[in-house]
Amino acid sequence: MPTTLWQAGRIARPALYARPQDPVGRVLAALKQAGFSRAPVWDGRQVTGALTARTWQRLLFEGLDPDRVTAAQVQEPPLPQVTPAAGLLEVLDGLARAPAVVVAAPGRPPGIITYVDVVRDAAPYLWLRELEQVLRALLYCLEASGPRGGWLALLPPAQARRIEEYCRRDGGSDPLDYVDLYDLRQLVEAGWDRWFRSWLSPLDLGAALDLLDRLRHARNDVAHMRDLSPGQRQELEQAVRRLREPVRRRLLDEPPTRPDRR
Repeated sequence: MPTTLWQAGRIARPALYARPQDPVGRVLAALKQAGFSRAPVWDGRQVTGALTARTWQRLLFEGLDPDRVTAAQVQEPPLPQVTPAAGLLEVLDGLARAPAVVVAAPGRPPGIITYVDVVRDAAPYLWLRELEQVLRALLYCLEASGPRGGWLALLPPAQARRIEEYCRRDGGSDPLDYVDLYDLRQLVEAGWDRWFRSWLSPLDLGAALDLLDRLRHARNDVAHMRDLSPGQRQELEQAVRRLREPVRRRLLDEPPTRPDRR
């Protein structure tokens, strides 16, 4: 669906840009005030270059007065450029070659993307991936004392077969690598009293299941690249922390080990 495609223009921040005729000293002062370290040079139609840390180093080395030279006279080659419709692959390719990528369209002021912007945008996905990793590590840690037949024995047979089929089709060696938040929610509910209560304390069963349900629904939005409001992001981060912290803290004290299957 086009509305869910990742597009550079969606996360680009307005760039603090210089005009070719701007005195470099004025641009440097504006960058310092804004807390930025680089500025595209834009002539009103297209990006022609960039002022970067290398520019300032060269001015110092050559003894040039920043107030007496213009951006056009000292600009570096342009930073990597992408269109507003560019995907993540193109943006990451640019960031592999430079500290920032310029988002440019003819006749429009440029935007800019750094690694910080990409990581911030990807944070909800990474939070959820880490939570799944932590909960799987918990299953590994408890496996020796787990249910006869393994953790999948706690799930409905059709659901267990689905996970095993995913694993087999993917060439995996362990079905637990393929359990998702829905599966984990059911495992926690089925094995709460015997295995999970102490690990998820101070949460009770109702609170743990509620958090897992909310996170599962949020994961669908994140997986489909639907934008989250600031309030939704904050709620998601808090929910992940409430489930993650007690388990992760204890796992660091008691590193998970797989039982010897020989």
